[in-house]
Amino acid sequence: PGESTAKQLSFCLILPRVYLSMTPDCLDGEMPVIKEVDGAPLISFQKNELLELVGKTLEAMRKEAFNPKSRHFDVTWTGAKAKPIDLPRTYELLEEVCSSETSPPSFLVFMNLVKFLGHLIKSAEEWNMMNLALLQNFDPGLKHFKHCFF
Repeated sequence: PGESTAKQLSFCLILPRVYLSMTPDCLDGEMPVIKEVDGAPLISFQKNELLELVGKTLEAMRKEAFNPKSRHFDVTWTGAKAKPIDLPRTYELLEEVCSSETSPPSFLVFMNLVKFLGHLIKSAEEWNMMNLALLQNFDPGLKHFKHCFF
């Protein structure tokens, strides 16, 4: 039995190999959604809103848009109002946050962060303590709350 398995596996050695690469052009802004239609699964694609929200937030954090002492401070910033970040830039921001010299980029890590942080940001946007305009009416320590939170 072991010899027949070895023979079957040797066939795999002649198959062409495909190497996957981690590059910005491989990041997709859409995600598959499976719905049941008439008892059968239907796969459709929709915009990955969490990926877009995380990209916007990471870009804002990068330029310190939440820091009242920054020249890029934007008191009106919200995820809903911020302009979308293109996918290559989103990839760069995710790579900066999720990768290091000893940990190469991974779409699994990227998407786990997007799912976790995306839902957190979406929820936090509804809190009064994340409203930058409101925070500017409080003492200096609270003015920086959103900057410190992120």
